[in-house]
Amino acid sequence: MSDTPQERRPFDTSLQGLAALYSQHFLAWLRGTDVIWLQSLDTVMTAIQRRADFLIRYQRAGLEQLLHIEFQNQVRGADKYLTGLPMRMATYGILTRNRYGQVPQQVLVLIHESEAARAVPSFYQEEGIRVDYQVVRLWEVDPAPLLASGLLGLLPLVPLTRGAMEPLLSQSLTALRQGVKSNQEYGELVGVTALLATLRFKREDVREFFRRRETMSLLTETPLFEELFQEVMQERLLVAEQQMQAQLLQAEQQMQAQLLQAEQQMQAQLLQAEQRVQAEAELRVQAAMNQQIEAELRVQAEAELRVQAQLLQAEQRVQAEAELRVQAAMNQQVEAEQRAERLAARLRALGIDLDVG
Repeated sequence: MSDTPQERRPFDTSLQGLAALYSQHFLAWLRGTDVIWLQSLDTVMTAIQRRADFLIRYQRAGLEQLLHIEFQNQVRGADKYLTGLPMRMATYGILTRNRYGQVPQQVLVLIHESEAARAVPSFYQEEGIRVDYQVVRLWEVDPAPLLASGLLGLLPLVPLTRGAMEPLLSQSLTALRQGVKSNQEYGELVGVTALLATLRFKREDVREFFRRRETMSLLTETPLFEELFQEVMQERLLVAEQQMQAQLLQAEQQMQAQLLQAEQQMQAQLLQAEQRVQAEAELRVQAAMNQQIEAELRVQAEAELRVQAQLLQAEQRVQAEAELRVQAAMNQQVEAEQRAERLAARLRALGIDLDVG
């Protein structure tokens, strides 16, 4: 499946562990009951740090052979996997040949149905190189032979075969209960069955099925099912976190809108206050100007009054002086007339008549 430990998921280790623990059952399923199991081999390809899912040595008709099984859950991109998966199978085959000196029989088990999975070829070919392998598409496999085989290690695969969820799970649990003697082994196999079922069906539906069967307490005691529901909790936590982030984002947006509205209101209030201050300032300036104008008018009026008073006084002085001069002239005229009369009187007294030419 995955090539690095960091990428391995619970179903990876479950399938590998199931195949390792019940290697003889997988051998009988894929190579028949006439073979003899010899040993499980190390799956790590140390040359380039590749790890196959399952590798076993067996014997058929006196000849030792190797069996390599590779599980693949999702096949999403046709272009990628039509070349990637066959090349990987060829790589595992060559690495196994280099390490163990024998070309293995190879089986690629596809778990999840998709258009790309249906198109995966059963060979790798490039120029003069060709590597053939068997492809097992679990969704096409008839579950009846697995259920009737008595091979307990294959029963957890039943939910991945052809059929609906409830019948497949019910039949596999019934077969497990009939074939397993130990409660511990039964619980472990049920846990693997439930975990593998979630690769095909919704986790909530699988959990609800086991809850109705009242086997939930048995499942919660198995490490594999704990991994399953730990993933469920992680997914729920992720959903809750996403919802919280969405709520926080919405709250932040609302807060920003409120802050923007408050800022706009504050700016409007500041503008109104500035307008009021400006209007008051203009009024004060106008009042000051009016006061200044009034003061200037008062000063001007007072100046005009003073000028008029001064003019009046000057006129009065001029008139008085003119009257005095006129009076003086009249007095001088009277005096002149009087002197003339006195002179005339003297002349008459002297016998001089002034009327004679």
